[in-house]
Amino acid sequence: MHAGSSSSSSSSSSSVGSSSCGSCCDGSDGTQVQPAPGRRALVVGAGLSLTIDPEPAAAVAKEPKITTKCAFDIRIGSDNSVPLQRMVIGLFGEEAPILTNNFKQACAAEYPGPANAQARYEQSTAKSISKDRLILFANFPGGDYLQTKVKTGGNKMGSTKDEKIEKKPLAGPETKTSESNDLRLDTVGRVAMSKGGGTFNFIVAPAACPDLDKSYTVIGQVIEGLDLVDTMNNINTTLKGGWINALGGDYMNDVLKLPLQKVKIFKSQVLSPE
Repeated sequence: MHAGSSSSSSSSSSSVGSSSCGSCCDGSDGTQVQPAPGRRALVVGAGLSLTIDPEPAAAVAKEPKITTKCAFDIRIGSDNSVPLQRMVIGLFGEEAPILTNNFKQACAAEYPGPANAQARYEQSTAKSISKDRLILFANFPGGDYLQTKVKTGGNKMGSTKDEKIEKKPLAGPETKTSESNDLRLDTVGRVAMSKGGGTFNFIVAPAACPDLDKSYTVIGQVIEGLDLVDTMNNINTTLKGGWINALGGDYMNDVLKLPLQKVKIFKSQVLSPE
């Protein structure tokens, strides 16, 4: 009777072990250790075991809400037979309302006032490309200043003119802002504008470059056309002003690296309203 009982017990233990499919493990004395789902059992000897929780997965930061999408149809080079390539930017309107509004107005050619004819991204070109740092837009066909003729109130001595040319920035005082946010230029395709506003210039990040956060506020993200961003990043450039400006450090290199191929926005449009 004793032998039969022992045999039955042994058979029962064997049956439990074989049905576990690796979900349990044996202690040093043959004791079966069954961990809870999602946990691991570690046998430490003498019939003892520890149950170990798996390391939690790294938290992934949630992207801000996209309030507007803007599209640029871009051509690289001067060959008109080369197809246009599209870059779509999602704007984070809740994170930088004034700066994103400035961007959207220039994208849709809706900036109010006399500067409207110039302050539009359509037909503008890239100003500078600093490899793995930034792609800087926009070089407007009429320049960054609005030139108007102003009456001087009469001829000055020795002059036959009673007017002068006055230059004002395209972006008026209403485009200036102190807004900022916690977003960083730590992702390929980030879009940002200069802190403080007062300009329609913007940058696209071809690589993570957190040291630019001190100068720019993130306003959006390229959501279509990252391959185009990579192509623009690899265009050969020349430094305007040569070695003298090279002594100016990162800032001069960022804004004066002229692309040797034209990068032109042929069409600019807002795809969805806020």
